[in-house]
Amino acid sequence: MQIALGVFAWWLIGAGALDGDVQPGWLLAWVLLSLSALFVQLFASFTGGLLTIDVAALSGFFYLRATRRGSSR
Repeated sequence: MQIALGVFAWWLIGAGALDGDVQPGWLLAWVLLSLSALFVQLFASFTGGLLTIDVAALSGFFYLRATRRGSSR
């Protein structure tokens, strides 16, 4: 999704530059698409970090559970 937003944003700016007329509306659209791509990346990084922390906590829980069972035998 982030790549698609970035490609579309640069396509908008490139089309205007090749036509020789960059309109303010297209420039604003480029800025908004670029910011959208930035926020998509931030969201993906944040949720990836949360997932990593949850998986690490869960694996630690199962590791401790297995070691406690092994030591009581």
